[in-house]
Amino acid sequence: VLVEVQAGFPPALIAWLFLTNCLEALLAAGAVHLWSDNPARFDSLSRVLVFVAGAVLMAPLVSSFADAGVVHLLRNESYGLVFVRRLFSNMLSQLTIVPSAVVLVRHGGACLHTTTQRRGAEVVLLAVGLIGLGGLVFHGYHHSTLLLLGGPFIALPFLLPLLILPTVRFGPPGASFALLASALLAAGIAVSGADLPTAMPAEERLRALQVFLIVAGVPLLFLSALVEERRQAMETVRERLRFEELVSEIS
Repeated sequence: VLVEVQAGFPPALIAWLFLTNCLEALLAAGAVHLWSDNPARFDSLSRVLVFVAGAVLMAPLVSSFADAGVVHLLRNESYGLVFVRRLFSNMLSQLTIVPSAVVLVRHGGACLHTTTQRRGAEVVLLAVGLIGLGGLVFHGYHHSTLLLLGGPFIALPFLLPLLILPTVRFGPPGASFALLASALLAAGIAVSGADLPTAMPAEERLRALQVFLIVAGVPLLFLSALVEERRQAMETVRERLRFEELVSEIS
């Protein structure tokens, strides 16, 4: 709401957009609570599938119809163009913000208490690498300064190694925070250089970036679920072996 006020949107438009955003949140929360056995966890393929289907796809799709209708009626902008803009924006918001917020609120304290110095150092190194490489990639992408064949679009896949690595090492928390950090970094660099001339239209650059983060983010969440399921299965096997060893010693 504060951003929309600073952008000069009329109060009626701000109020209607706030209602449509609330509709999106209610639809997403209702779908995930209805279909998932544990809505606050992203540690299995079934739970991630429910989140992607309900919160990332269904809720943004439905609410974007209302968003586009409101903007079209109050500002007389193209309904189809606004719908596409809002759809990708809402999908990316759900994909990057919601998992990170849920992990931080529900499991942040437990993660801090169980993290060792070695894993803490690993987190810091990955964060520094992601911010450093992400800053170079997004700065070159938005300002067309990377000397790569094929133009700045080729720069985006360079982020994949530093998105996959925290996903494999830390499971759902690593994937969610890596995606959130990438999205915030890209947005910050884009805003800071909004007035600079570039070779590509802003609409084209923004759409390509949104599609990249969505297409990369969904498989990362599924990969993190597979990693967590494997870790839990290995822990179950270890517990079973300890139990059988204890029974053998008693015998």
